[in-house]
Amino acid sequence: MRGIIPQDGFTLVELMVTIAVMAIIAMMAAPSFTKTIRKNELTVDTSNFVNLLAETRSEAVFKQTNRVLALDSSVTTFYKKWIPSSRVEKYTGAASITYNRQGQSTATTNLCFVFQHTSDNTLKSYIYVQKDGIVFYDKSATSCPN
Repeated sequence: MRGIIPQDGFTLVELMVTIAVMAIIAMMAAPSFTKTIRKNELTVDTSNFVNLLAETRSEAVFKQTNRVLALDSSVTTFYKKWIPSSRVEKYTGAASITYNRQGQSTATTNLCFVFQHTSDNTLKSYIYVQKDGIVFYDKSATSCPN
């Protein structure tokens, strides 16, 4: 009488249980992963805006003339225009910012720009521009300083 020869491998039931457990873990991780992607999209667009502010300020000092950074379509004359991705929008703030030849903002007060993710309005970033032209961007900020 012949004995049963053991075979290496997994049974179909073992594979199905493993796949089911992996699917459950993936479903639990998906919301967290989505929020991380949205935060990254907001951070990238905000960083692009801060870089454009620095470039516009430098250009104003270098060329010794006023330079305007536009944030929306209502501004018709500008040096540069910030165009966010389709997933980020300006929530509050001026339509443009102008730097004079000394690198200072021509605004009479400090400016605060707030950007938010279009798919999650709890995700916001705050950029603060002082009258002297200095830009503050803190990724952990929850409001603009007073």
